[in-house]
Amino acid sequence: MTARKTTLLIAVATIMMMSVIGLFSVARADEKADRAERHISLMKDRLELTDGQVNEIRAIMETARLQAERDREKFQKAGDRDAARAAAEARRQETDKKIMAVLNKNQKKEYEKFKEEMRQRRQDRGDRPGGRRDGMKGGRPGPGR
Repeated sequence: MTARKTTLLIAVATIMMMSVIGLFSVARADEKADRAERHISLMKDRLELTDGQVNEIRAIMETARLQAERDREKFQKAGDRDAARAAAEARRQETDKKIMAVLNKNQKKEYEKFKEEMRQRRQDRGDRPGGRRDGMKGGRPGPGR
């Protein structure tokens, strides 16, 4: 095979691979958006949110999601896991604070219960088949684990 044909073959393979990766990225973004909408729907029912509150919380969560994407890119390039974890925790606390500001007194109490139940559900996923693939408790493992 000539060098020209080899170069062309490599270029075509690269373009195909990038297309597949792009499709996975879109699918993952859709999955995250669906997960956020399910979470908002659960909150709406559980906390008896008004439509205005739902819209405010949706905007808060979308802002946090976009910041998480920016942070993920930044910290992956830097390779600094500790800074990534600290940024994620700060983002979670800030998001929670903003959500609490939207809620009334009774909703805040119910939201605290809701958060604890969700935390417990995440923890319990590691105890059953279909939880963590490595059998460990907690969230998904990061790269290299």
